[in-house]
Amino acid sequence: MAEAAVMFGIGATKAGTSWLHRYLSMHPECHMPPLKELHYFDALDFGKLPQEVAQLRKRRDRIVTLHPEDTERLSRLDDWIAFMERRQEDGAGYLAQLQRGAGQARLVADITPSYSLLSEDRLRFMDRLAPKVRFVYLLRDPVERLWSNIRMMAAGKAQGGAAVAHKALHLFDRFLRGEEPGLDARSDYAGTLGRLSRAVKPANFMVEFSDRFFSTEGIARLCDFLGIGFQPGDTEKRVHEGLWIGDPDMGRLQAARQRLAPQYDYVRSAFGTLPASWQRQMVEV
Repeated sequence: MAEAAVMFGIGATKAGTSWLHRYLSMHPECHMPPLKELHYFDALDFGKLPQEVAQLRKRRDRIVTLHPEDTERLSRLDDWIAFMERRQEDGAGYLAQLQRGAGQARLVADITPSYSLLSEDRLRFMDRLAPKVRFVYLLRDPVERLWSNIRMMAAGKAQGGAAVAHKALHLFDRFLRGEEPGLDARSDYAGTLGRLSRAVKPANFMVEFSDRFFSTEGIARLCDFLGIGFQPGDTEKRVHEGLWIGDPDMGRLQAARQRLAPQYDYVRSAFGTLPASWQRQMVEV
């Protein structure tokens, strides 16, 4: 049987990558690593391998506490930690780790939204890593994605609904003032799409609006692109939706729409049309 294809799910953050990971994990023709987000290429490029190893050890400790019976996953995770501890670029070694235990699987996948921040050179390297490579980039309405991302960040820094809401609005205001470069980078669809188009062969990447992805037709397009058989998915279920704390006030929303207007314009020019949810946001820009 031919070597399994390699898929990189590169984001966008809070646009459906957790659902995508869950779907592929349950697909009989796919083989997934012990963690959803491997963070190999971004940790390598941004000099964060030691920090990532420390996070991996914490995650391993949680698995030991909650699921000590999952010895296969722990064994694969131990191998991955040992690989990351070498702190060096090793494409062949990475591929071997990703494909460990794949058997007759037609697809292996690394779904790490931070890969949307990678350079053209790194994306070009990844595109040549295996005979068949596929990139998937999901786009969500920029303002909705931003607020979901902020709620996730706030929930990790505060306890309780009121505290999370206060922290979220604080982060929102920082973004509006240009004081959150990480949020800016993850909101930059134009930058990621530009790098993808210059670095990756057109046939090797798929860009899909999350509005259209969560449907039978969207899943069918994904499976056809990845070269795996169609399997129905629960398009009503959302994964890691995060704590709901309501929307920002209209003034903040309007300011965010104005700040993100170039993203709406770029995506519209690139694809010719936008989903209805995006257009509703644009009406008020």
